[in-house]
Amino acid sequence: MLSCWYTVQSRYQETWGGKPFQASYHQGTNGFLHLKIRDKPEDIDAANLYEEIHNSWFSDAVFKSKYPESLLNILGDYMPAEYEGDLKIIGTPIDWLGINYYTRNLIKFDKQEKIFQILA
Repeated sequence: MLSCWYTVQSRYQETWGGKPFQASYHQGTNGFLHLKIRDKPEDIDAANLYEEIHNSWFSDAVFKSKYPESLLNILGDYMPAEYEGDLKIIGTPIDWLGINYYTRNLIKFDKQEKIFQILA
């Protein structure tokens, strides 16, 4: 999705050169505030992982042209073969970023979770 959005933005810039509208590269996203319920190490790790899934997955791609390493350790087998090429497009510098915070989440470790276990 991000790759498509940036491709459209670049085509617009190439075609119109920022005119008749003064086009700028920008992005809007929904952010989520993640709070741990307890100060137990496993809850802190779970809150950090949740933050990476819901926020850093997008912000790291946009600003660093990469995905969080801990998530790639979990999701790497499911990634498209050419995702690193997409990151070059996604990491195109933007002029501004809008983040909407509509909600918060209280996070605690769930030992029943099968997919998103924290991998060392």
